[in-house]
Amino acid sequence: MSEKIDYVTTLTPEIIEKAEKELSEDDHLRTQSVLALREWVKKQPHLQAMPLDAKFLLRYLRGCKYSMEKTKRKLEMLLTLRAALPEFFSDWDPLTPGNQLVLSMGGILPLPGHDHLGRKVILNRPGVNNPADCKFEDVQRVGFMMSEILDDEDEQMFITGLVVLVDMTDFSMSHITRTPMAPMKKLMHYWEEASPLRPKSMNYIHTGSIFNFINNLIGSMMKDKMKQRVHFHGDDMESLYKEIPKSILPKDYGGDNMSLDEITEYWKKKCEDRRDFLIAQSKLKSDESKRPGRPKTSDELFGIEGSFRKLNEKRTMPEILDYVSTLTPEIIERAEKELSEDEHLRTQSVLALREWVKKQPHLQAMPLDAKFLLKYLRGCKYSMEKTKKKLDLTLTLRTALPEFFSGWDPLSPENQAALSLGGSLPLPGYDHHGRKVVLIRPGNYDPDKIKIEHIQRASFMVWEVMGDEDEQMFITGMILIFDLTDFGMNHFTAMPLATAKKLMPCWEDASPIRPKSMNYIHTPSIFNLITNFMNSIIKDKMKQRIRVHGDDMESLYKEVSKEVLPKEYGGDNMSLAELTAYWKKKCEDRRDFLIAQSHMKSDESKRPGRPKTSDELFGIEGSFRKLNVD
Repeated sequence: MSEKIDYVTTLTPEIIEKAEKELSEDDHLRTQSVLALREWVKKQPHLQAMPLDAKFLLRYLRGCKYSMEKTKRKLEMLLTLRAALPEFFSDWDPLTPGNQLVLSMGGILPLPGHDHLGRKVILNRPGVNNPADCKFEDVQRVGFMMSEILDDEDEQMFITGLVVLVDMTDFSMSHITRTPMAPMKKLMHYWEEASPLRPKSMNYIHTGSIFNFINNLIGSMMKDKMKQRVHFHGDDMESLYKEIPKSILPKDYGGDNMSLDEITEYWKKKCEDRRDFLIAQSKLKSDESKRPGRPKTSDELFGIEGSFRKLNEKRTMPEILDYVSTLTPEIIERAEKELSEDEHLRTQSVLALREWVKKQPHLQAMPLDAKFLLKYLRGCKYSMEKTKKKLDLTLTLRTALPEFFSGWDPLSPENQAALSLGGSLPLPGYDHHGRKVVLIRPGNYDPDKIKIEHIQRASFMVWEVMGDEDEQMFITGMILIFDLTDFGMNHFTAMPLATAKKLMPCWEDASPIRPKSMNYIHTPSIFNLITNFMNSIIKDKMKQRIRVHGDDMESLYKEVSKEVLPKEYGGDNMSLAELTAYWKKKCEDRRDFLIAQSHMKSDESKRPGRPKTSDELFGIEGSFRKLNVD
């Protein structure tokens, strides 16, 4: 039995589906990621104050889109900065006079409920605090205390995100002159480097005459990515309502929510009721006396001027990747939005993978170029652990299944015959969502004249070339169309169950990309038999993506736009004959590449521990057994 974690969800079915869609979260990924983090924390002597409950760790996993390396960095930074900044992260007793005063002002107020997109909305009113009475440190401390409670009680926002509303009413030069710049810079780094989530948008209203000064000040400390999320509404409340619906806003802002006084009292009492929790959380800090190597002090982290220095920062020029993007600006923006991809993450992830591969004696045939590794990083949404597993499994299965992954010379008679049939045809261009569409015609061959192994081998060759030439689909995904015209019982019986079971992990477990939908058309009378067969070997997640259109082409067009379909399907693309000739010639032109890729296999004689054979991987009946990857 697999180990279970102490997790009970508070999410609605809609948010669970959103987590599955946007984070690829399921019970297995959630469990394995939490367990892996716990093992990592146990090996960090300076981080033993870190909570290990699933609820806490899942905040960071979700906020980092299950990138294990990014999650570890944020967790380490969290405890490190809390130890380095006691003015903000100590004295969390809500009953002290200083904290009581700030709580009574209601300067920071998480609004009850969520907006129309399921996001949490935080109202920040920096002008309500009298700088003569409230110290900057006290105001920020209380903000962190409220944030700590919100994080503990609102699971949803780590999936949906949050929106910040800043009301600049009564904010004046006296507030600015009493805001020390060095602590302000330190705080910005906490929010950007240690927090598991960032605002989806920051909205400024009632901006006064000094706002240009404020904007320049904040802009000098904010990363470019955050600057792009800033919206200025001035006194135009209708403009604000387009970003934040009235239903979530307080009555004082023309909304339907509680009044400011009611929300202020609510959060003051909430902090008082959770006093024990807050005092306990104030001890969540790194023990620098036990850090391997040199302890991290505030001076070392920030320097004299308060500028942040990243942990383990090297004073050398950053390494440049062998990567030239083929993506459009729109797809680059999509990768940034959906994968949190930027140049730093891309570079550090590729370099980390290269170092990992170098330490795996059985994986030395793996390509180390950025283009190859980025397929898997993007397909795994930059989850380092998931990427490693897929890469190891890719080479392992290619060794275990020579009937599909050897003999990749496109000029051999068997491959020529299979390629001439056009059974697997990636369609030129993309659909209306930027996805790649692949047409598969399993009834387009005579099983008495050509072996199913040859058909599958040719399909893998075509996909190998497509994967090498199409960078976009690892970000946008793909759509499959299965045309079952002429598919009969002779085709069904030509595919042994054991063979089918061996093929499925190649697509489901080793491939860096999964179909967004699988569309079946021209389904024959034996389709129920096919469906039962497929349901016995594919995962539940994939079952939910199956669409059966039969002969209803209008139904298909709702899923796959006509312009990308071949002429024979009522579309505007090339004909089937043209597509078949195109991919046959493409494989022939890339013969050297395909032959080289057929050598991309694990060397099981050098695998640490026991070698993985086909029998051990699949068993007598062909059922796949997962690898354990360190």
